[in-house]
Amino acid sequence: MTSWLRVESRAPALLATASLTRRAADLRADTLHIMVQVFKALRLQDETLHLSVLLFDRVLSEVVDAQTEAGWTFDNALNTGIACLVIAGKYEEQHAPDLDSFADGQVVNKGDLLRAEARVLRTLRWRLSQPTGWHFLHRLQCAPRLRLSAATQWLAMYILELSLAQRTPFRGSALAAAAVLLAAHLQHRSESLPVAFVHDVIALRCARANVAHHH
Repeated sequence: MTSWLRVESRAPALLATASLTRRAADLRADTLHIMVQVFKALRLQDETLHLSVLLFDRVLSEVVDAQTEAGWTFDNALNTGIACLVIAGKYEEQHAPDLDSFADGQVVNKGDLLRAEARVLRTLRWRLSQPTGWHFLHRLQCAPRLRLSAATQWLAMYILELSLAQRTPFRGSALAAAAVLLAAHLQHRSESLPVAFVHDVIALRCARANVAHHH
């Protein structure tokens, strides 16, 4: 987990939803809705969805920073979102679906999807490997010291999934910690974080801030 924290600390911070223009926020919401539909239709793993949303948000940050968001159409955003699902699937799925499974001709076509995938890779400069909140939460769930109940684990996963709806400046480690703390708080349980998280001051501060916000 410590190595993941080092990798995460080197990743660029994302803009919060409130920092986006109304148009960019609407494009993100509409694209994410369809990404989730494709994710469910193809029965992909949860970690694939979390990584794809992180990749999409990183691309969106680059677009907003470059002030080219005004030229970004819904088709651009949609092709980019599905391309991020394709890329994430190659990382996370044991048997990743082929490109034709994503390009059914109704949502996106294969040619546009191939071009969007290439643009994502160029935009992110091939820096695709980054731990997400799901990865950190999975490690927390396996931590012997925590002894999380099944109910706390499922609730934490649900809370973390809800966080995908809003872009946040908090990193995945902080979101995972917050999900565990909030799930435990809602069930009136007391959970302690493992040593790796105790050493990560930023993650703890963000986690406590999230719990305070939902309290």
